[in-house]
Amino acid sequence: MTNQNNLLGTFSLDGIVPAPKDVSKIEDKGTGKHEKISVTNYNCRISKDDNDGMVNDAEKFKAEDAKIKEIIDVKNELESLTFSLRNTITE
Repeated sequence: MTNQNNLLGTFSLDGIVPAPKDVSKIEDKGTGKHEKISVTNYNCRISKDDNDGMVNDAEKFKAEDAKIKEIIDVKNELESLTFSLRNTITE
């Protein structure tokens, strides 16, 4: 699904203490230290009109993407169960 992605920009988080894996909220209450986020926009890569068109296309294909994701999730679950069953049988 990522083969159709385009790099629109990058960002870096500097001066933030590492957090446990899968923590999506960045708020450093421990030190009270404030830092900033820097976003670099690659304007030369894609025009605003093209970007707006891709946003519209993304909305159109949202349902199709959800179906593809569901298929991938089911496949991954089946592979996991198969692996688990194989390990149980061989023990």
